[in-house]
Amino acid sequence: MGQTQHRSHLPGHHHPDLPSRRTVSEVVLATHFGQGQGITKADVQTWDGSSWVTRAADAQITWTGNTATVERRSLRLPSAGATTGVRLVVKAANHTWGNLSVNEITTR
Repeated sequence: MGQTQHRSHLPGHHHPDLPSRRTVSEVVLATHFGQGQGITKADVQTWDGSSWVTRAADAQITWTGNTATVERRSLRLPSAGATTGVRLVVKAANHTWGNLSVNEITTR
């Protein structure tokens, strides 16, 4: 699994930097208290060298827990593709405490 660093650009946009060009077939989100603050709908975009391309639109995410135990959810892309960047566009989240949270974003 490729590790990435998380960087927020704009509210609702999260862009993990990839250390080099790689083939990505899915994005994995990890969070704790998912039913209280987990992302529930997002677009996954990849960088094609000049612009962001939506690879998965309105991906639904369901969290089963609401504890300190970290859960992971995979967002599979319709097809794998080489890229130097992945962007998660958050469209909805659980807001029990007024915020959303994602502990880690990785790619496979």
